[in-house]
Amino acid sequence: MIRSDFVEKFGQDFTKSRKIKAKGVYGRQKLQVYNGIPLKLFGSDITLNDAAAVPNFGAELLIGGGFFRNAVVQIDQERRHP
Repeated sequence: MIRSDFVEKFGQDFTKSRKIKAKGVYGRQKLQVYNGIPLKLFGSDITLNDAAAVPNFGAELLIGGGFFRNAVVQIDQERRHP
């Protein structure tokens, strides 16, 4: 998911895809899906597809398991000693 106000501000080159029906805590609504969203994520340039634009969403971007399906991700924890 991506914030709809982000799409309004930066999405002139995003491609509209289908609309989906979504059910959430505020009821049901139809959401526009976008493709071709350029991102720099974890130091890599990627293109995000199939992102639904959500109004009043608490984050700029929410990525889920489908995004990571074909990826190998390593998250290192910094160890601090007292």
